[in-house]
Amino acid sequence: MEHISFKRPDMIIALSALLVSLVTAAASIHSAMTNRQYARASLWPNLIVGMSYNDTGFSYLAMNRGTGPAKLEYMQVKFAGKPIKTWQELSQHLPGTVKNIEQSQLVGNTITANQILAGFVLKSPDNARAMYELADKVEINTCYCSVYDECWMYSEKANHAEPIEACPVNAPDAFIN
Repeated sequence: MEHISFKRPDMIIALSALLVSLVTAAASIHSAMTNRQYARASLWPNLIVGMSYNDTGFSYLAMNRGTGPAKLEYMQVKFAGKPIKTWQELSQHLPGTVKNIEQSQLVGNTITANQILAGFVLKSPDNARAMYELADKVEINTCYCSVYDECWMYSEKANHAEPIEACPVNAPDAFIN
């Protein structure tokens, strides 16, 4: 058996080429991982659900303050700790006759970056004031996903979103309107 010498010029060239190839492969893998992270960051949704109130009206709004679209897949609304299914059911807690109400379906919508959707709007100043006074009894939780199917559960009370593996599907407490 012949002894292999690493001091031979052809072996030094071969080992140098192998080392350069390995470094290039590692740099390419690192670059691809960094590019993927940048792509995810450039399409990161940040969905916030909250209320807006002034002397002309009251609204519950969904706002995407992220850099990418948010697919709103689940919503839960509670009044005084009990789940409700529709905006109409929420408006039944207002005193007197409810006038000038607008309702929209939020679940199932894709909300683009910097887009605001109104789900529930009261244009009557009296109803708006009454709803504002009841707002501390309303709790809204939403689940939304990015285009990469990364999902978050947002709590309006905590004003915070937590990563979640997937949004609830067919949950019995889901808000349907």
